[in-house]
Amino acid sequence: MTIIPWYVRWLALAALCAAFGGWCYVNGVRHTQAEWDAEKVAQQAQAMKAEQANRAKERQLQQQVIEAQNAATERNKKNQIAIAAARAESDGLRNDLAAIRAKLSTASADAVRLYAATVSDVLSECTADYQRMAEKADGHAGDVMLLQEAWPR
Repeated sequence: MTIIPWYVRWLALAALCAAFGGWCYVNGVRHTQAEWDAEKVAQQAQAMKAEQANRAKERQLQQQVIEAQNAATERNKKNQIAIAAARAESDGLRNDLAAIRAKLSTASADAVRLYAATVSDVLSECTADYQRMAEKADGHAGDVMLLQEAWPR
Protein backbone atom coordinates (compact mmCIF):
# COMPACT_ATOMS: atom_id res chain seq x y z
CA MET A 1 0.00 0.00 0.00
CA THR A 2 1.26 3.34 -0.89
CA ILE A 3 1.26 6.21 1.40
CA ILE A 4 -0.18 9.41 0.04
CA PRO A 5 1.92 12.36 1.01
CA TRP A 6 0.23 14.79 3.35
CA TYR A 7 0.30 17.69 0.92
CA VAL A 8 -1.57 15.62 -1.69
CA ARG A 9 -4.22 14.92 0.89
CA TRP A 10 -4.45 18.61 1.64
CA LEU A 11 -4.64 19.45 -2.06
CA ALA A 12 -7.37 16.87 -2.54
CA LEU A 13 -9.25 18.23 0.45
CA ALA A 14 -8.81 21.80 -0.83
CA ALA A 15 -10.01 20.76 -4.29
CA LEU A 16 -13.01 19.01 -2.73
CA CYS A 17 -13.82 22.10 -0.64
CA ALA A 18 -13.47 24.36 -3.67
CA ALA A 19 -15.75 22.12 -5.71
CA PHE A 20 -18.30 22.01 -2.88
CA GLY A 21 -18.09 25.80 -2.49
CA GLY A 22 -18.59 26.28 -6.22
CA TRP A 23 -21.53 23.92 -6.17
CA CYS A 24 -23.04 25.83 -3.22
CA TYR A 25 -22.42 29.13 -5.00
CA VAL A 26 -24.09 27.96 -8.22
CA ASN A 27 -27.05 26.53 -6.34
CA GLY A 28 -27.30 29.72 -4.29
CA VAL A 29 -27.31 31.81 -7.45
CA ARG A 30 -29.97 29.57 -8.94
CA HIS A 31 -32.05 29.81 -5.77
CA THR A 32 -31.70 33.60 -5.66
CA GLN A 33 -32.60 33.85 -9.35
CA ALA A 34 -35.65 31.68 -8.74
CA GLU A 35 -36.72 33.97 -5.88
CA TRP A 36 -36.25 37.03 -8.08
CA ASP A 37 -38.22 35.42 -10.89
CA ALA A 38 -41.02 34.49 -8.47
CA GLU A 39 -41.08 38.05 -7.11
CA LYS A 40 -41.17 39.44 -10.65
CA VAL A 41 -44.13 37.18 -11.53
CA ALA A 42 -45.91 38.26 -8.34
CA GLN A 43 -45.32 41.96 -9.18
CA GLN A 44 -46.59 41.44 -12.74
CA ALA A 45 -49.71 39.70 -11.41
CA GLN A 46 -50.28 42.55 -8.97
CA ALA A 47 -49.79 45.12 -11.74
CA MET A 48 -52.25 43.24 -13.94
CA LYS A 49 -54.84 43.21 -11.14
CA ALA A 50 -54.36 46.95 -10.61
CA GLU A 51 -54.71 47.55 -14.36
CA GLN A 52 -57.93 45.52 -14.46
CA ALA A 53 -59.31 47.43 -11.48
CA ASN A 54 -58.42 50.74 -13.15
CA ARG A 55 -60.11 49.68 -16.38
CA ALA A 56 -63.23 48.61 -14.47
CA LYS A 57 -63.32 51.98 -12.69
CA GLU A 58 -62.82 53.75 -16.02
CA ARG A 59 -65.70 51.79 -17.57
CA GLN A 60 -67.90 52.64 -14.59
CA LEU A 61 -67.08 56.34 -14.87
CA GLN A 62 -67.68 56.26 -18.62
CA GLN A 63 -71.06 54.61 -18.02
CA GLN A 64 -71.94 57.35 -15.54
CA VAL A 65 -71.00 59.99 -18.10
CA ILE A 66 -73.14 58.30 -20.74
CA GLU A 67 -76.09 58.07 -18.34
CA ALA A 68 -75.69 61.73 -17.39
CA GLN A 69 -75.57 62.73 -21.07
CA ASN A 70 -78.69 60.67 -21.80
CA ALA A 71 -80.50 62.24 -18.84
CA ALA A 72 -79.45 65.71 -20.01
CA THR A 73 -80.74 64.94 -23.50
CA GLU A 74 -84.10 63.82 -22.08
CA ARG A 75 -84.32 66.95 -19.91
CA ASN A 76 -83.49 69.07 -22.94
CA LYS A 77 -86.27 67.40 -24.96
CA LYS A 78 -88.79 68.00 -22.15
CA ASN A 79 -87.64 71.60 -21.85
CA GLN A 80 -88.05 72.15 -25.59
CA ILE A 81 -91.60 70.74 -25.42
CA ALA A 82 -92.40 73.00 -22.45
CA ILE A 83 -90.91 76.01 -24.27
CA ALA A 84 -93.02 75.31 -27.35
CA ALA A 85 -96.16 74.98 -25.20
CA ALA A 86 -95.37 78.21 -23.34
CA ARG A 87 -94.73 80.00 -26.65
CA ALA A 88 -98.07 78.78 -28.02
CA GLU A 89 -99.85 79.89 -24.83
CA SER A 90 -98.13 83.27 -24.97
CA ASP A 91 -99.13 83.74 -28.60
CA GLY A 92 -102.72 82.85 -27.74
CA LEU A 93 -102.80 85.36 -24.88
CA ARG A 94 -101.26 88.01 -27.11
CA ASN A 95 -104.00 87.43 -29.71
CA ASP A 96 -106.68 87.55 -27.00
CA LEU A 97 -105.29 90.86 -25.69
CA ALA A 98 -105.22 92.30 -29.21
CA ALA A 99 -108.86 91.31 -29.69
CA ILE A 100 -109.83 92.82 -26.32
CA ARG A 101 -107.93 96.02 -27.11
CA ALA A 102 -109.89 96.33 -30.34
CA LYS A 103 -113.19 95.85 -28.44
CA LEU A 104 -112.35 98.29 -25.61
CA SER A 105 -113.27 101.37 -27.63
CA THR A 106 -116.82 100.09 -28.05
CA ALA A 107 -117.16 98.30 -24.66
CA SER A 108 -119.23 99.58 -21.76
CA ALA A 109 -117.62 100.90 -18.57
CA ASP A 110 -118.57 97.72 -16.68
CA ALA A 111 -116.93 95.53 -19.37
CA VAL A 112 -113.75 97.66 -19.20
CA ARG A 113 -113.66 97.29 -15.40
CA LEU A 114 -114.15 93.52 -15.75
CA TYR A 115 -111.30 93.34 -18.31
CA ALA A 116 -109.05 95.39 -16.01
CA ALA A 117 -109.80 93.11 -13.02
CA THR A 118 -109.14 90.01 -15.10
CA VAL A 119 -105.86 91.40 -16.43
CA SER A 120 -104.83 92.30 -12.87
CA ASP A 121 -105.57 88.74 -11.68
CA VAL A 122 -103.65 87.23 -14.58
CA LEU A 123 -100.70 89.57 -13.93
CA SER A 124 -100.70 88.58 -10.22
CA GLU A 125 -100.65 84.87 -11.14
CA CYS A 126 -97.83 85.43 -13.64
CA THR A 127 -95.81 87.39 -11.07
CA ALA A 128 -96.22 84.61 -8.48
CA ASP A 129 -95.20 81.97 -11.04
CA TYR A 130 -92.14 83.98 -12.08
CA GLN A 131 -91.09 84.37 -8.44
CA ARG A 132 -91.41 80.61 -7.82
CA MET A 133 -89.45 79.93 -11.00
CA ALA A 134 -86.72 82.38 -9.96
CA GLU A 135 -86.44 80.72 -6.52
CA LYS A 136 -86.06 77.29 -8.15
CA ALA A 137 -83.49 78.62 -10.61
CA ASP A 138 -81.50 80.16 -7.74
CA GLY A 139 -81.61 76.83 -5.90
CA HIS A 140 -80.41 74.94 -8.96
CA ALA A 141 -77.66 77.48 -9.60
CA GLY A 142 -76.54 77.08 -5.99
CA ASP A 143 -76.50 73.28 -6.38
CA VAL A 144 -74.41 73.58 -9.53
CA MET A 145 -71.91 75.86 -7.81
CA LEU A 146 -71.71 73.48 -4.84
CA LEU A 147 -71.01 70.52 -7.13
CA GLN A 148 -68.40 72.44 -9.10
CA GLU A 149 -66.61 73.58 -5.96
CA ALA A 150 -66.79 70.12 -4.34
CA TRP A 151 -65.62 68.27 -7.47
CA PRO A 152 -62.17 66.75 -7.01
CA ARG A 153 -59.41 68.58 -8.84
